[in-house]
Amino acid sequence: MNALLFASMFGYEECVDILLKAKANVNIQTTGTGTSSLMYAAAVGRYSLCVMLIENGADVRMTNKNGKSALDWAKEKEGTSRSEIIERLQAEAKK
Repeated sequence: MNALLFASMFGYEECVDILLKAKANVNIQTTGTGTSSLMYAAAVGRYSLCVMLIENGADVRMTNKNGKSALDWAKEKEGTSRSEIIERLQAEAKK
């Protein structure tokens, strides 16, 4: 697992910002499950992190090896930012 995936999984926004500014690959996926940084951010309910990743080119249509997208992960997450994440991901997927 690389640094961007790790930072996204744990919601470390400041670290993600630094890595993106250093041109980290925003669409890299884990070798085992094919999970992306955006999927991790959606799974932990981090709306601002999802926005940051999307604005830096994260592919909202990407799926993992089980066919789950970041939108699927967001729908499973409970919390206050859940609906915001879902709305943003749905809007981006239509572009």
